[in-house]
Amino acid sequence: VYFFCFSFLSFLFSLKLNFAFFFILESLNDFPLYLFDIIYLKILKINILKKNLTAYIKWIADLSDP
Repeated sequence: VYFFCFSFLSFLFSLKLNFAFFFILESLNDFPLYLFDIIYLKILKINILKKNLTAYIKWIADLSDP
């Protein structure tokens, strides 16, 4: 009985490790896509911040003009 419990727990643990390895491997396959998404979103965020900053500066300039 003990051998069965030990072998079953060993099997479950190895299954967990194998699944974790498989998920990591699949994630690394998609890593370039994630990288491109991150770069694209950072560029998009910078462009939006520039537009907002120029609009804010124009708004401040309009307020200071009499």
